[in-house]
Order: sequence, then C-alpha cells, then structure tokens
Amino acid sequence: MFIAFAGSDGTGKSSLLNELEKYLKECGFKVTAFKPITNESSFAKRLEEVKKGFNASSNETNTRIRSLIAFETYKISKDIEKMKEEYDFIIVDRWAICQKIYAAVWQNNDVFADHILDCCLEPDITFVIHANLDEVDRRLSKREFRDPIESNYALKRVIRNYKKYAENQSNAVLIHNHDGEFTEALKKIIKIVGV
Repeated sequence: MFIAFAGSDGTGKSSLLNELEKYLKECGFKVTAFKPITNESSFAKRLEEVKKGFNASSNETNTRIRSLIAFETYKISKDIEKMKEEYDFIIVDRWAICQKIYAAVWQNNDVFADHILDCCLEPDITFVIHANLDEVDRRLSKREFRDPIESNYALKRVIRNYKKYAENQSNAVLIHNHDGEFTEALKKIIKIVGV
C-alpha cells in the first residue's frame, strides 16, 4: 500500500507518519518511509549547484526549478512502483499534491510541472493532516529557523487549500491533529489503514 502524508509544516504530519511506521513494523509488516525530496538529497544539492550563476527573474527561476522538482518526483514515482513488490507499506512525507498546493499559494503556475505531477503514482491513501493556524504558528515559532514560506499569510492559504483538497478527493482523508489530539489522530489513521 502506498500512503502519503500531506499538510502544512507544523501540523504534526511527520510525527504521525513516524508513529504509523513504527506501529506497522511492530505488527510485522515490511515498511519503508521517507521524504521524497529533501535539502540534503543529492538531487537538491545538484540543483543548488546548477542554480549558482543563473541570472533570471525569481519567478522564471522558480518556474524552471518547479519543473525540475516535478520531474524528480516523477522519477521517484517510478521507483515507488518497483518498491511496491518489495514492501507491504510505502509511506511518504509530502507528495505531488504538496508541490501543487504550495505552487498555487505562491502563484507559480506551470502547466508542464502540473502535467508531470499528474503522471506520478497516485497514493492509495493521502492523509491530510490539519491543525488550525494558531496551533501551526505556535509550533513553527519553536523552530530555530522559520522559512519565508511559513508566513501566516501563506500558511492560512496552504491550510485552506489542503482542507479543500481533502474534501474533494476520494482517496484523501482529513485528520485533525489539534493540540492534545495526537493519540486520537494516530488511532484514526491506523483504523483507516486497516491493520
């Protein structure tokens, strides 16, 4: 089963994903869980290398980078298809929909990137982790570094778009992870996964 976790930073999606992974392994399932594209990945490092010295408008640069990231996601999607034979559960922290939602918030419209993302493997279940803006803001404020994409203005739009996505997709489930509800959120996820 291919499972994706989505939601804005600060909703607790990575913590819930880690607990689900631990639970499934304790049940004896063969599980792999990962974040497809991280700043530490070889792809991101190569991308940073290539970006140096590219003098274009920030919008043009972001559009080109978005297509490259979409294509890397597509490549990972093909790898996941092969991994499905080896693992009972493949769990990813952020997937194609995450790229689309953040791009929409920053009004980076790239039809080609969206097309590439549409070609990616569709998760069997996408858990959209939700918390209200005040909770998310408080959780993010505890971090050492806060990315500009995590401004309250952007977060409000991201949270709204994720919620709308969960309401309109048959394979997406909105999971509330408000303060004090972590255990209940995890129990709901486990029940939906069906183990």
